[in-house]
Amino acid sequence: MAIRVPAAGLGTPPEQYDRDYMLGLVRSLEMALRQAAIATDIVAATVTVISMPRSGYGLQPGSLWQDGEGVIHIVRVGDVYLPSLRVRVQRGVMGAI
Repeated sequence: MAIRVPAAGLGTPPEQYDRDYMLGLVRSLEMALRQAAIATDIVAATVTVISMPRSGYGLQPGSLWQDGEGVIHIVRVGDVYLPSLRVRVQRGVMGAI
């Protein structure tokens, strides 16, 4: 179940900064960072992923990766992935340098 917490606005800064304003600002930022670090459900109409790993190798359980055909997978506990091996072959003429 997702819990919806409204984002706190920082408001308009005063003309002159004082200690109380800075303490309140730091408190608001600390609270926002703590809330961002909590693992919660995400409710969204759409999600756009810019870049995704191409293998599950080295990923933590729950991580997402995309195979060569565009299928998205979730790493499960106990899944075993082997590292990919890429070989680059260069054509040329063999001979003395």
